[in-house]
Amino acid sequence: MDNQIYKFLTDISELKTLLRFSEVDAIKFDSVAAHSYKLAVMCIACKEYMKNIDINKAVKIALFHDIPEMLTGEIDVHKIYSGKVTEEEKQKNEKIALKKITENLNENLASEIKEAYNDYNENISIEAKYVKTLDKLEALMTIIETGKEAIDVADLVGNYGNKQMKETPELKPLWDLMKFKLKKLYNERELLWKEEYNNY
Repeated sequence: MDNQIYKFLTDISELKTLLRFSEVDAIKFDSVAAHSYKLAVMCIACKEYMKNIDINKAVKIALFHDIPEMLTGEIDVHKIYSGKVTEEEKQKNEKIALKKITENLNENLASEIKEAYNDYNENISIEAKYVKTLDKLEALMTIIETGKEAIDVADLVGNYGNKQMKETPELKPLWDLMKFKLKKLYNERELLWKEEYNNY
């Protein structure tokens, strides 16, 4: 078992150097591991917005939700938006990767990882919905931190996460703030801020 755990811990180091936003030239500093860490911190920092939520469960989901990417690589949302990869292909490849990652782990750890991933992926529990909404917020924060150059596809960025936001209306104050900051970047880049971007 020791060797299996060691190999797993070594393998997940891949996430430290696996960059996100691979299709966005302006963003070259954000790794999958950094994203998962920040998302876990956000789960704790934003918990006061939610009622009756299991923060330990949410943090676990945040840490494990992108774990298949250590084998699949990061599938940027731009690739799906542009049709380079379908959502179905992404899901299929991630499930194959998840099976391979967990097949040699002890039953308890394998079960924890798969349960957290599946919960997030299928948007089942309130914790999963919470993490998924924060995941969208974190992506928008990265764009805002990078600046107007990161807005490469106006409609994709402007509408990003709006559907998921409806799952956790408690987080609307954070979403309002994010949209306010994002709108300022659109103005700086002289891009039209469409009314549909506010439909969340």
